[in-house]
Amino acid sequence: MKQFFGKIKTLEQIAQLKFEPPQQIKLIQKAQLNHDSYLFRFQTNNQIDKTQYKPGSHFVVKGLKGQDENMKKKYTPIEPFGNSNYFDTLIKIYRPNENPKFPQGGELTPRLENLQLGETILVTGPLISIFYEGQGKFNIQRFKQEIDKDSSQVIKPNHILFIAGGTGIAPIYSMIQEIIKEGNTSTKVTLLYGNKTIEDIVLKKELDRFALQNQNLQIVYTVDSINKNDQWNGEVGVINKEMIQKYANDPKNPENYIMICGNTQMNKSCLKIVKELGFDPYHYFRF
Repeated sequence: MKQFFGKIKTLEQIAQLKFEPPQQIKLIQKAQLNHDSYLFRFQTNNQIDKTQYKPGSHFVVKGLKGQDENMKKKYTPIEPFGNSNYFDTLIKIYRPNENPKFPQGGELTPRLENLQLGETILVTGPLISIFYEGQGKFNIQRFKQEIDKDSSQVIKPNHILFIAGGTGIAPIYSMIQEIIKEGNTSTKVTLLYGNKTIEDIVLKKELDRFALQNQNLQIVYTVDSINKNDQWNGEVGVINKEMIQKYANDPKNPENYIMICGNTQMNKSCLKIVKELGFDPYHYFRF
């Protein structure tokens, strides 16, 4: 089921920036999840209306205190939503000299890795392209989609396939968590979650717990490669056409949808595949 409701004229309307000017948030906890990913907990203040954040929305980092305030990097609160004075966010660190394609590393994440407890960052938001409304409904601001970019769309799927790569799991995790929390058993959800190695998988324990709590949630992991002695019962290989076809269900069924969140290369590859499989462009989305 899809609906359209009006035209969006400006990015500012889409972004729904609710707390201008930007505000400082304070780092109060930091936990390293694997070799390059952290869970950061930031304390908010009374000027930030967190009820405006919906599962799937982002906040925008405009710089660290006393540094470049023209910077604009977006990250996803994964929990909690609503009335609380903190939120958690998952961030992958891109360090210098670790990836030959990016010898300088990330513009911001190495500095976030070195951020000390009690220090602050400058943020604004929420920036919303896709969010979960609740009761099985998803809201899509189509400015990041292939066509009809100045419109909005509301869907209520019978089945949705989430395709995530690495820390692209963050907005999808926040949506799945809300589906579990509200006790939604009418929406069938499949998550196809790709990583390079088993060690790279983040939030696995939490995702597995979600699957135990809801029989309509299926979690499928895939890794690029495994070692001979690894205990593994998931898929092996990068996310490909065979995997997507296996888990996406019938592309001609108007109640089936796909949402994709990963790096640029993965997004392009998956979008090409879902088009080849025959999915309508109003039935697949990228974050």
